Amino acid sequence: MTRELHCLLARLDDVIARMPDSFTTYEFAQKLALQHQREYFAAGHSLADQEQSLLRLLHEKIALALASHDGVIEGALLPCVTPWGERATSPRWHRKH
Repeated sequence: MTRELHCLLARLDDVIARMPDSFTTYEFAQKLALQHQREYFAAGHSLADQEQSLLRLLHEKIALALASHDGVIEGALLPCVTPWGERATSPRWHRKH
């Protein structure tokens, strides 16, 4: 994990606290990018030498961090549309109260 990615993922608590009771990985990634723009783009740039699609890789890293986070529960895998307009599936995350 790059230093920049670690810095971005350290912001999860802040964003989770501002999310609705349930959300998809894509909705979360968009809020994370909006609320922590410098960290989001620095993390993306730090992964730029990877062969995989940069945004998909970054969103995968965010999803893995959510999966191991104590503040959310992973729910059903639901169909959704990615920010790039592609059909996909994403877990429905539920904030713990």
